[in-house]
Amino acid sequence: TKITYQFHLKKGSDVDIPVLHYGNEKIILNGKKAYAKQSSRGSTLVRGKIGKNVITISEPLSSIFKVLVFSALVGWMFVVFLAVTSNRQKD
Repeated sequence: TKITYQFHLKKGSDVDIPVLHYGNEKIILNGKKAYAKQSSRGSTLVRGKIGKNVITISEPLSSIFKVLVFSALVGWMFVVFLAVTSNRQKD
């Protein structure tokens, strides 16, 4: 999941981005990795610079999720294999 915001600041300040802050987000501000903290309302707070700012917030996939998706794909391939081979035996 990835979301991008653009905003313009007259002076550098903290900007409260309307995205929940979990702590493991990948924050890219103006093409560079940036640090973010949680605001008082639980959203993501970043330090913007003077002028145009582009921020991209993405959530990395956990290793467990990747393993589960891979396992599910292998499982479905096995089910399809069994279905195809059982149809051949009937003919």
